[in-house]
Amino acid sequence: MTFVEKTVAWLSDPAHWQGSEGIPTRIGEHLELSVAALLIASALALPAGLLVGHARRGGGLAVGMATIGRAIPSFALMGLILPFTQAIDP
Repeated sequence: MTFVEKTVAWLSDPAHWQGSEGIPTRIGEHLELSVAALLIASALALPAGLLVGHARRGGGLAVGMATIGRAIPSFALMGLILPFTQAIDP
């Protein structure tokens, strides 16, 4: 059985579409988390952006903070992946 066949079989199983562990429930949870993250980010970024845009000061600081914010998840991901890559012989 190939990967695609296993995936289709798993998705076709009615047990994965019902109950508290079902796919629709998990999609709903994912959407809730995504919307919450978006609202928190908007609550932090919109006032800061309006202040920087209106006062025309602090633009460099805002860009620097955004750059750090984009880089930190990459560093965390490297830390999580590093133990697995060290076990691989070149």
